[in-house]
Amino acid sequence: MLPSSICYLVEGGHQAPSADNLQPWLFTWDGETLVLRSKELSAASEVFGRDSHCEALTMGAVSENIVTLAADAGMEGDWDLSRENDTFLRFKPRSVKEQVSLPVQHEVFSRHTNRFKFDGFDTAPPYLQELEGLSQGACKLRVCTAQAEIDVLADLVRRASSLRFRNRILHEWFGKTLRFTRREVEGGTGLDVSTIDLPPGGGLLLKLIMDWGRMSRLNAVGMYRLLSSIEAQAIRRSPGMLVVLGPRSEGVDAGRLMERAWLGLERHGLAAQPYYVVTDQLVRLADHQLPAELVATADHLQAASKTFLGDDADAFPHMLLRFGKASKEPPRSRRLPLDRVVLKAESNSH
Repeated sequence: MLPSSICYLVEGGHQAPSADNLQPWLFTWDGETLVLRSKELSAASEVFGRDSHCEALTMGAVSENIVTLAADAGMEGDWDLSRENDTFLRFKPRSVKEQVSLPVQHEVFSRHTNRFKFDGFDTAPPYLQELEGLSQGACKLRVCTAQAEIDVLADLVRRASSLRFRNRILHEWFGKTLRFTRREVEGGTGLDVSTIDLPPGGGLLLKLIMDWGRMSRLNAVGMYRLLSSIEAQAIRRSPGMLVVLGPRSEGVDAGRLMERAWLGLERHGLAAQPYYVVTDQLVRLADHQLPAELVATADHLQAASKTFLGDDADAFPHMLLRFGKASKEPPRSRRLPLDRVVLKAESNSH
């Protein structure tokens, strides 16, 4: 059984965001050291597998939650946040309390994705200046509140989404992650469709287009253009956007910075929704993982991204987030039970 202080950190790490709510993490506690590792997700190996940029980003977010909770609770110890194969964090606390009263009203536990409409600001929140100054390693934030900048980012999302909707592997994987029924949602993983801002009949449309044969026929008459434009429109109507920038190799630091900024937004009463689609297409382009017929379009996406964000090695867009005042509180994504993400380890205490 985990000591309550270690369980607190694990529960906080378990609240991190992940692609399509995959939760690809494992925790071990041997009586002395808490360890965070990634787990193999065989069904996702060709989409978001181990050693992917997405995995690094996710594990950075988990690490940031644990570091933040430990610091705010005054838990001191020895930290190792250097990545080694599938291990991303080691924390050896100086003391471990079996029973300790720890705050649960922390933004780590309240942070969540909001895919619904955001309201604007009466005036620019002072916190935006704090965001501009946040960094982690070589990664930094760019805050966009001018409509012209937001429109450019919306166009990048539109271009990237049009690629995703024409990629059979990505489209079918997305279909596998959707959860339509209460029983599916209670499984604890995947994307609950009730968390998506769908128009009347939108759920039925999602079910219909998940069949690739049907989707490919619809794409022939421009369905991918319609769907990608709808996705981009949510960004155009948002009051603000964040871009996490840095060298592509620094995915873990980017994930930590993303989560730190997101927690700050939550602390200041602002909602956020992450967009990974631009990053995903750029990564697949660089790694030669796109169908040949989509490469030219992805090249245009890359050129447009560099024109806006910069052409240097430190300007890779790790993540986009739209943010604003929530107009609706959505259902929260479920999490797996802790016993599914905590591995028993032999104790080193004798």
